[in-house]
Amino acid sequence: MSRNANGRASSLEDVRADLVKRLRARQPEIEAAILVHVRASYGSTGSEDAEYQAGLGAAVAAVVDYALTGIEQGEEWSGPIPSAAITQARRAARNGVNLDTLVLRCIAGHRLLGEFVMDDADRSGYSSHAHALRQLHRTQESLLERLTAAVASEHRREVERMGRSTDRHCSARLSLRCLSPWRDRDRYWSGEGHSGLGGRSWSSALARFVWRGDIVGVARWAPSARDHRR
Repeated sequence: MSRNANGRASSLEDVRADLVKRLRARQPEIEAAILVHVRASYGSTGSEDAEYQAGLGAAVAAVVDYALTGIEQGEEWSGPIPSAAITQARRAARNGVNLDTLVLRCIAGHRLLGEFVMDDADRSGYSSHAHALRQLHRTQESLLERLTAAVASEHRREVERMGRSTDRHCSARLSLRCLSPWRDRDRYWSGEGHSGLGGRSWSSALARFVWRGDIVGVARWAPSARDHRR
């Protein structure tokens, strides 16, 4: 690492490496502060379970590590978004945490990490390195954009998945309600001595059409009482 006459790093790469080294020495402190700040700024929705709360701590730790690596590597670095952050986005959707809150928490953590970076830059005598500090700021902004885009996309996908699951559940319940009036007909048309359905169950046959959404098929297939009397 090259240093100037005052013993401080001189190149942009050296400034980044030196700052990240100092920040990693404080990483547990930084993670704890960000976690408290995030929870205080945008508190619990009341439905966040223990798994979500534990996952929030893991996600903060992973994102801090991701950000420090990005700062050290520079603006061109494009490492993968931490899996803990992606998983937490899914948990947020399942716990009723809306997308706005999720993104605001990312921004709150980003801002506090930026304060730690500037604090260590001042302590290390890098406040006069305007070019280096602008580069660090751009790197942090780029990291935030990638992070928020990824977690927002995952949150939306999880909400859509839950919506499809709910629709299927409601459809199944509706199908069962529709079938219930035909249970007595099952006993009539599939009973011994009646030709009707030839022993087939009205409800089981109807269910196959309902699950396929084939209402036309139901109308064509379903025999009427008049047809049976023939």
